[in-house]
Amino acid sequence: MKLLLVGEDIEYLNELEKSFNEEMSELVIDLADSVDEAIPLFKNNQYHGIITDHDRLGNGCIDLLEKIRRDEDSSVPFLILSSEMEDEPAVKALNLGADRYLLKKGDIGVNCSRLASAVVEEVEHRQNAERLVELNSLLMSIRNIDRLIFEEDDLSSLIERSCDVLLQTGGYLNVEIALLDDDEKIKPFSSSGEHDHWDWKLKKDGEGDAPECVKEAMNTRSTVTIKGMKHYCEVCDYPEDEIDHHTVLVPMTSEEELFGFLIVCHKPDRFISKREVELLEEVVDDLSLARRRLMAEQTLEEERDLFVEGSTVLFKWRAEENYPIEYVTPNVEEILGYEQEEMISGDISYADILPETDLARLKREVERHIDIEADRIEHRPYRLIKKDGGIIWVKDHTKIIRDEGEVKYYLGYLVDITEQKRAEEALQKSEERYRRLFESAKDGILILNYYTGEIKDANPYIRDILDYSLDELQEEELWEIGSFEQICENRDGFKELRDQDYVRYEDIPLHTKDGKKVPVEFVSNVYRAGGEEVIQCNIRELSERKKTEEKLEEQHRLLQNLLGNAPGVAFRCLFDEYYTMKFLSQGCKELTGYDQEDLIDNRESSYKELILPEDRKDLRDKIQRSIEEDERYKHTYRIKTADGDVKWVWERGKGVDTDNDHTYIEGMIIDITDRKEVERELKKSEERYRTIFQSANDAIMIMGRNKFLDCNEKTEEMFKCDREEIIGRAPWEFSPKKQPDGRPSKDKAREKIDQAFEGEATFFEWVHKKMDGTEFHTEVSLNRYDIGEESRLIAVVRDITDRKEAQKRKKFLHTMLGHDVGNKTQTAKGYLKLLKEKYGEEELIDKSIRAVNEAQDIIEKIEDLRKVEEQEKIRKMYVQPLIKNVIKKYEPHLEGIDIDLEAEEKFQVKAGPLLETLFSNLIENSVRHSDCDNIKIKILSKGDEVMILFEDDGIGIPDHKKEKIIEKGFKEGEKAGSGLGMYLSKEIVESYDGRLEVKDSELGGARFDVYLKRA
Repeated sequence: MKLLLVGEDIEYLNELEKSFNEEMSELVIDLADSVDEAIPLFKNNQYHGIITDHDRLGNGCIDLLEKIRRDEDSSVPFLILSSEMEDEPAVKALNLGADRYLLKKGDIGVNCSRLASAVVEEVEHRQNAERLVELNSLLMSIRNIDRLIFEEDDLSSLIERSCDVLLQTGGYLNVEIALLDDDEKIKPFSSSGEHDHWDWKLKKDGEGDAPECVKEAMNTRSTVTIKGMKHYCEVCDYPEDEIDHHTVLVPMTSEEELFGFLIVCHKPDRFISKREVELLEEVVDDLSLARRRLMAEQTLEEERDLFVEGSTVLFKWRAEENYPIEYVTPNVEEILGYEQEEMISGDISYADILPETDLARLKREVERHIDIEADRIEHRPYRLIKKDGGIIWVKDHTKIIRDEGEVKYYLGYLVDITEQKRAEEALQKSEERYRRLFESAKDGILILNYYTGEIKDANPYIRDILDYSLDELQEEELWEIGSFEQICENRDGFKELRDQDYVRYEDIPLHTKDGKKVPVEFVSNVYRAGGEEVIQCNIRELSERKKTEEKLEEQHRLLQNLLGNAPGVAFRCLFDEYYTMKFLSQGCKELTGYDQEDLIDNRESSYKELILPEDRKDLRDKIQRSIEEDERYKHTYRIKTADGDVKWVWERGKGVDTDNDHTYIEGMIIDITDRKEVERELKKSEERYRTIFQSANDAIMIMGRNKFLDCNEKTEEMFKCDREEIIGRAPWEFSPKKQPDGRPSKDKAREKIDQAFEGEATFFEWVHKKMDGTEFHTEVSLNRYDIGEESRLIAVVRDITDRKEAQKRKKFLHTMLGHDVGNKTQTAKGYLKLLKEKYGEEELIDKSIRAVNEAQDIIEKIEDLRKVEEQEKIRKMYVQPLIKNVIKKYEPHLEGIDIDLEAEEKFQVKAGPLLETLFSNLIENSVRHSDCDNIKIKILSKGDEVMILFEDDGIGIPDHKKEKIIEKGFKEGEKAGSGLGMYLSKEIVESYDGRLEVKDSELGGARFDVYLKRA
């Protein structure tokens, strides 16, 4: 409380001040000995009361009262002290607005006590009256703000107008509201009154350059009241102002999350009551609710626009056959071409606009989710058929609507992701294409960091040139590899190389890892990739180029010989009306009777004139269709030679665009007249064996002594080529040069064929070669049959590659049982003999037990491998329950190791009984070998696969051992077992058509990723 004491008796006033301070705490008193001195003090200060001494001032008390009430228009409590009650001055003082006219009684202490009580009563009376006015004004503000809340539909306008209302009707100096912005920072938004915005930003976690009072309100989520300038922190702007202030900070929250502040400034003479704070908090609550309402309305409006005008369609289907459409949003016409009424009329069901394969999959997914009592279905993307027959891809999010447990409806929204699918497919193809080009390039390629010279990537061919492995090159700086010392010796040399953008050395010697010189062409250039600059270095071995040139010359010569000796004609012609020939190989004369020069550029005759008229249209249609579809064509037709003979020919070719004006055809024409004759002859007996011949699961071929005459479809599939590429060729052309016993395939084949033609049924194993060069093991049976006076052979070929692999594994198992298990058992016996001689040697006992256990482990692993070899029956299996069983089995052996299992959903995979063994091996590997404290298992969806991730925080696996650890027999260290555990795991996974990958764990240890086919 602050008082002004006015009187000429300074000694009396000082005594009065001393007594006041003893009676009242937190009291500030200013003294004035005259009216002239009191007026400036009153103007420059905010006083709660004025006390005057009538004995000393006389009518000066009345003058001062009149100035304060009339000139200053102040209602501050005014008290007059007097030794005597004089009626005239007392009445005049009271008429002018004096609050008390008090008589001095007794000593100054008694007067002070009475005066203090009177002052407090008057101050409180006056403040209560003012406070009532202020609270009524604030209530009016709240009513006005409530009206604004119903009027306004824009949050920014509501906030700004609310600040104005509080300032106008609440009687405040300044009103400010701070809000959360798009950057998740709270900063001043709107202000009304004498002050500008506070200049601060505050994150929701309390960080930022904001006043401490604001941070206190944020941390406590409660209103903070600051009284007087002395309470402001250094960050606040108010201490710089001339006028003192009181401030109230009210946090604005929504569902317990802070989104702003209401900041109100008072003059220091205004009392801040608890009720006023409560009313300000009510204002904040009202604004918070309004904000939530406006944001909800905005969200609803956006969602309405999304489902009415956007690329998202809302569907409601009945849970009946073919999914009748109960409702669909109007924008379905824009997406699918169907009108809304057309789709909900009942004439079109949802099943009608789904391709059959997608419908079958969608039904399976729905049934599976209903079986597991799921509430929502997250379908994999599928296709829909538009009204015009076009196809779009959609992502479907569906909710299952039940009534008393029975499925009634499906409510879902579909998002058109056609462009996304196209972009993903294009990007994937592009990435695969460029990665294949990079890895298959026959130049060494290095990718360098533009700034540091660090080697970020290298293709495999660099190893062939310099003998450095990829691991030895990656993460090294270019000048640290000795081979490149002539290109850049140090960092400064690299900067020169980099700054030139493009550098080419025609012939420069590099050194291999062992010091051998290799002449190369070195080219480096700078470009941008993935938003950053890189340097690409291409290294081409010049000696290899020379070899390549020689090889190309040899290939060209060989091609000329092949074309010259081929049983037909290679050609290149224009795709015009006459098939104008531009090139014909040497077989032209033999095939057509014309020299090459006679047909080229239609000099003597066009090739069209050779084709029989009735065969021309079919040939042209076939070629036209192949050009449009960018595919090769094959066609059989007849030609008339220069001698007038009619021949059957087989033509294979492809359209080639070499310029903007012309399309060329390149291909081969083969005389098949003899084959046609053979076909006519064989047709007589074809009905007897054709059904068996074509439907057989083995390759069946009809043979003469030196060539194939016919084959079934399985032959084409087995040898990866067309029938026309087989007929007429010798059997040994589909074999490697030598068989496994070292004999030439041609000699051995002739011997077997001769035996069969002599009437001896022949059955033998043989190594064949597919058209792409792949070799495979087969069983071959040759049997002779006679047609009239001619004999033929029926050759039946069966692929036994899988059987060979099984035999190889069986041999390995027998070897292991006979050798490894025997050795381990023998070791155990030896230790036990020593134990007999030296009773009590625990070390020998432990070794004996370990050896026997290892032997037993080998036997168990071999038994599991045998089961893999026998190809156990594959069925649908749930992954999560199986892993839980394995974890439960290992709980007694974990000794403080925590195992955490996470799963997106209950997945089913295609597997067999050994799946549990696989999971046991992976958990056992971490428990026994990693020294870990935690094991984490995740089950994730990866397209049509399920990935089961096993990782731990143990010692990990070095990169150079990642591939070895799943190899047969690899083991290392005292804790090593049989060396079969991880190999067995790999075999089990691969037997289920899956794969096992070894990686580094984010936990710090090892990680094994198991990929299995989703059931």
